[in-house]
Amino acid sequence: MARSKGVTIAVKIPINWEDMTERTRQRLRQTVGRDTRVIRAFLGIIEQNENNLLTGKSRDRIDDVKLSQLTMTALKVRSGYSQRTTVPHDLKVRFSRISQNEMAECRQTAVALYESYLKLRKKKGWNASRPTSTNGSRRIPRWVYSQRFKLIEKVTSVSRWWLDIRDAFDSVQEERTFHDRLSVPLKISPFHLNQIQRGEVKAVQLFTDRRKKWWIAIAVRVA
Repeated sequence: MARSKGVTIAVKIPINWEDMTERTRQRLRQTVGRDTRVIRAFLGIIEQNENNLLTGKSRDRIDDVKLSQLTMTALKVRSGYSQRTTVPHDLKVRFSRISQNEMAECRQTAVALYESYLKLRKKKGWNASRPTSTNGSRRIPRWVYSQRFKLIEKVTSVSRWWLDIRDAFDSVQEERTFHDRLSVPLKISPFHLNQIQRGEVKAVQLFTDRRKKWWIAIAVRVA
């Protein structure tokens, strides 16, 4: 997740995978797989350009703006800003089935992972495992921020609580203005609800564990 002040807790909730449609299952697999490839690409670029991207007094943070300038063109800009028609690593061209907002979330997820590695490197030295050296088959989920998902209470025979999330997998390639939506049934317990209600919902991740069971993790900023 992006940097934030205050205490943030993660509420881990199982997805009702058995009762999902095959289309939704397939789209979740495709999306998490795509996000993993994008995040790994960002991690590789950060590693290659680490010296130029380090910032902060302790040099243990990554400059997100500079990373964006290395990886994303900018044709529609505000007054007073210059266009970027070319960049050294054009990830929009490399990954065509992802929206600009999703790309930014993948970038921020990669930055957070690399900053965790930098802090670990201060403690363990160069023996710390680099993010790019992790198991290539392991999925890396992005943090999806609150503007792009909703928790919806909708009582059905399948589930009472649903995650409604933006799906740009096809709409970007088809150049549609409005993105599709995915409805993901959840197995939310009273404990989960109490935890969520402790603060403000900031972001969500969709991921699988070692047993290939699907979950979401909701980041809640505790008041």
